[in-house]
Amino acid sequence: MIFVDTQCRGIWEIEIMKASEVFERSWEIFSNQENTGLSFVDASNLARMEMMKIRKIATFDKDFLKIRSVEVVNG
Repeated sequence: MIFVDTQCRGIWEIEIMKASEVFERSWEIFSNQENTGLSFVDASNLARMEMMKIRKIATFDKDFLKIRSVEVVNG
């Protein structure tokens, strides 16, 4: 998954993440959400973004607009 932050800086990097680490954080986000409507996949994207210190996401998914720590970039 390539995020806008990475593309804007012209940096292409592949980082290997343990599925167990991503799953644990994804489950925390998913199970503790309040009125955001995030799916587990959305929560997984947020978990990976946190781990990679990425704040921007290109998406048309309006649920991400409810997340204060994320800046949504759309077309």
